[in-house]
Amino acid sequence: MPYTRLRYHIVTATHERKPFIFPDIERFIFAVMRAEARKMGCEIIAIGGIEDHLHMVSAIPPKIAVSIFIREVKTESSRAVKRQFAHMNKFAWQVGYSAFTVNPFDMKRLIHYVENQRERHARDDLWTEFERIE
Repeated sequence: MPYTRLRYHIVTATHERKPFIFPDIERFIFAVMRAEARKMGCEIIAIGGIEDHLHMVSAIPPKIAVSIFIREVKTESSRAVKRQFAHMNKFAWQVGYSAFTVNPFDMKRLIHYVENQRERHARDDLWTEFERIE
């Protein structure tokens, strides 16, 4: 039986990089994304971001295309935000994203990077390659 352990660092932004992801709804968005990932047989290991974009470290099995995973978590989180928060009816994700495979030996460092996005942006201590979103 084949064995895979595929981990991805995914970065996505809000539509037109509008500052939508404020702390008061951040936990809600993250919870919805994690629940949608579980429905697909995937896992969001770590998630973090600032007002206009977020980073995820995700485990995605080979039977699920990365593009499908991203589309589903973004679509469901966008719908849920609009249902839950009336003032967020313009909330949307941009179409593009960045996705990188992760070396298993770098996981601990990457998880720390992702979970501390607000602090890193405040200090301008960023890994510029991972901040690009196409």
